[in-house]
Amino acid sequence: MNIWDENVGLKTDDVIRLVEEQFNMKIKEIIFIASGWDNDVYIINDKFLFRFPRRDIANKLIKTEGKVLPIIKQYVSVPFPTPMFFGNPTSYYPYNFLGYNYWHDFNIDEIDAINGKDSISILATFLSQLHSVPIEKVGNIVGYDDLDRLNIKKRREILVQNTDILKRTSLYNTSKLESYINNLTDIRLDDEKTLIHGDMHIKNLLYSSNGVVSSVIDFGDVHIGHRASDISIIYSIIPIQSRKSFFEKYGEVSQEALEFARFKAIFSNTFLFSHAYNLGNTILVKKIITSLDNALS
Repeated sequence: MNIWDENVGLKTDDVIRLVEEQFNMKIKEIIFIASGWDNDVYIINDKFLFRFPRRDIANKLIKTEGKVLPIIKQYVSVPFPTPMFFGNPTSYYPYNFLGYNYWHDFNIDEIDAINGKDSISILATFLSQLHSVPIEKVGNIVGYDDLDRLNIKKRREILVQNTDILKRTSLYNTSKLESYINNLTDIRLDDEKTLIHGDMHIKNLLYSSNGVVSSVIDFGDVHIGHRASDISIIYSIIPIQSRKSFFEKYGEVSQEALEFARFKAIFSNTFLFSHAYNLGNTILVKKIITSLDNALS
């Protein structure tokens, strides 16, 4: 049993029925895109993208996303998909769901490689603006960290498990990763609180055809937390020699925050590997390995 296994299976006929009944939309074309940890994703009429929760916890996340994204949009100049269709549970599907305009950008599976250096400006702008959203505007919607996300000891155990999975595949030399884990100590962050995306990794970004980040997606884990969690994306995709340029644009960050950001990047990439490998997605596996190497550099 994996944590991403579904609680509710959704068939294409159900999707058609849900959308046509609730939004008076005639579906001429429907394409299943992917099953993520939390949602099944469909493109409808080459115009709209719909996300349907597949797990109980995802229903809460998508309801939060639907409420908070219109507020975030008021403060963030970097464009990102915001919902325009708000679906409700029915007798045959128990969750809320969201529909967006379909952006013809590319996901991580569709590009050759990530161009991290040329993504610095958009990521610095997005994160600095997101982290400046007034907490009083969103705090009662998104809430605070209730999953103990900053607990290194707790997450270290999961990191060890995912490293063992990675090692058993023989697809990656885990010696540097194991050395990192062996030397890992607790990281004590300050009590700073800000609005954060909460799940910044390579699958939750959109890209241009040349691999430059164009937008950020999947705000299901948005909450009031520590900015270090979001800054982790820098360690995943920006080369070590270019990271200084990011912080010149974003602003100064404490050494402890940098250390936690690196940990989060390593942790997230090993988790992503387990999921992609389980699904047999060899293209994504290779890109995750590249991101993991970047984080360990």
